[in-house]
Amino acid sequence: MTVFTSFARYGAAILFLFTTSLLSAQACDISQTAGEDGPSPTAVMAVGQSFQACADGELTSVRFQVGDELSAQELTFRISAGGNTLTADYEQVVQFTGRGDFFVSLDEPFPVDEGATYAFSLLGEVGASRPTVLSVSATDTYDGGSAFTETNGANVSLAGDLNFTLSILPAACGVAQNRQTATATFRRDITVGQSFKACASGMVTQVKVFINGRFSSNFRFDISEGANTINPGYSQDFDARFDGDQVIFLDTPFPVIADSTYAFSVASRVAGSAGVGGIDMDVYDDGSFFSIRDGAVTVLDIDLFFGITIDNNPIPVSVAGMDDGVTNLAAFPNPSTGRFTLGYELTAGRRVDLEVLDLTGRVVNSRALGRQLPGRYQETISAVDLPTGLYLYRIRTEAGPGRARKIAIR
Repeated sequence: MTVFTSFARYGAAILFLFTTSLLSAQACDISQTAGEDGPSPTAVMAVGQSFQACADGELTSVRFQVGDELSAQELTFRISAGGNTLTADYEQVVQFTGRGDFFVSLDEPFPVDEGATYAFSLLGEVGASRPTVLSVSATDTYDGGSAFTETNGANVSLAGDLNFTLSILPAACGVAQNRQTATATFRRDITVGQSFKACASGMVTQVKVFINGRFSSNFRFDISEGANTINPGYSQDFDARFDGDQVIFLDTPFPVIADSTYAFSVASRVAGSAGVGGIDMDVYDDGSFFSIRDGAVTVLDIDLFFGITIDNNPIPVSVAGMDDGVTNLAAFPNPSTGRFTLGYELTAGRRVDLEVLDLTGRVVNSRALGRQLPGRYQETISAVDLPTGLYLYRIRTEAGPGRARKIAIR
């Protein structure tokens, strides 16, 4: 399985061409709930847990339990392929206050393969005034892994397991042509683009191109059904503030159907010119480079250096504006059989509404909680009347709807 949620530039010496992948619409949950007070992550010691992924998909959230009251402090959450986190593949700073269940919602979901072994850990804050005591079972109660500590490059297994829960949800597929040998120059009056075939039904959420030699930082991005963008279905402006890979996150995800042809393009919005990376031969079988000038389309047997992410279970994009003051939003259990708990933390006083949506964006369950003070909260949501499938949950405040996350209802 290959998942393109981020992209890297490959030099001309790389001889492979492109990869596509599609994950099945499966969600799963790993949970180990027995526990008592255990070790404390410190600035020199990490405490973690290895586990086996129960499905192909993306790890989206982790719950663990703190067994002792702690003052506000920062911890580093780490995750990696394999049975330890001595070399972390992903890190995220998280903040916690109090005791009990804590939720880490990954800013960037972590791709996993069913049956493969992974590990997560927490590293304490330098100079923390109080320890963070994690809850660990006295014996080995989870067969898919074990708790561990890591100090000075050494991993030591513990007799028991952390009190933890993991949520793995369906992920995305990617389309890419990642061999670059040439650069095509374009100006304000010339649009350059690439047609492609969708690898799944869903939403295009981001597109990667390589721009260099730019004399303008302001560009227009277009995407459309069909082999070119002469009549774009969606457009947005973006800034390229450096030479190299430019990942364009679509403000409004663009719907696509598996195996259908679509196209994207970029153009400078001001005078000047820029280059876009490509290859001077036809290496991608499901589309081609094109340019548009004065309403005329020219197609060439070459390809852009590009990458596209299609989310087959899309999440609406957050509304830009003031900080909504909501952190650590997560749902457990996930998947759920009809009732689940939403955990979240407010960094500032906010008027809070909870919303559950279907994948069309229709609100199917909501709850007005009024104004809440800063702190951690948990709310139980009943979804017993909803058909099985994937849904989204989010918190709406004065800032508008926040980032939505996925939950599977069984």
